[in-house]
Amino acid sequence: MSGGKYVEMGWIKISDSGEKPSLVGSRCLQCSEVFFPPKKVCPNCWSRNFEKIFLGQKGLLDNFTISFVAPQGFKAPYVQGFVDLQEGPRIFSLIEVDESEYCHLKKGCEVELTIKEIFTDDSKSPTAVWKYVPIRNIKTFC
Repeated sequence: MSGGKYVEMGWIKISDSGEKPSLVGSRCLQCSEVFFPPKKVCPNCWSRNFEKIFLGQKGLLDNFTISFVAPQGFKAPYVQGFVDLQEGPRIFSLIEVDESEYCHLKKGCEVELTIKEIFTDDSKSPTAVWKYVPIRNIKTFC
């Protein structure tokens, strides 16, 4: 972990030193399996010995879908899918991409973590979520 202060908001780490955001996961000290969200008991070896790790800055988009109906308070259409993180875990996430670029999304696209405020509640407290955005290449989208 680099210098500077950081804030953990649930499963998200945000640094004030200019570092990119990360997800907060865990690594089993017995079998080295990496988990997100963090676990208290390893489902592989039953160990309770873990270390906190920061992960998820980049990954590869696996399967995804475009949803045309959204819960109240959210906009449709939106993309959601599975991201295979560099550190090992596969996680489910919103994928942030302009509607005009949906046709360019492909399995295997490299994606990068971003943190977005999705709404502010009545007490003016923002609610942030993690999302992944495709890493755009000048020659090809994915």
